[in-house]
Amino acid sequence: MKRPNSADALAVMTVLAWRLPMLWMMTWSPTPQRKAEALRMVTEKNLALAQGMGAAMTEIALSGFTLLSGRNPMSVATEAAMRPALRRLRANARRLSRKARI
Repeated sequence: MKRPNSADALAVMTVLAWRLPMLWMMTWSPTPQRKAEALRMVTEKNLALAQGMGAAMTEIALSGFTLLSGRNPMSVATEAAMRPALRRLRANARRLSRKARI
């Protein structure tokens, strides 16, 4: 399985560094902008999970072809399942690091 790289680890730290204070501020001083960001935090994770599950199921269904290539079907499915979450993670890190603070 392809492992997340150091850029992904940096993206995780970036997203957490921006979003945890946002959640804290939303709890104590909710504004429409903060509520919208909190809703986005939750809904995009659900969407990434659904997309990842669909990708993993597709890879498992096609695992007969994967066996012919010599790759482990579970590794291929796990990589496919992680792809949507990693894509969102990287996009969030870019967006949050250049965004006006809320």
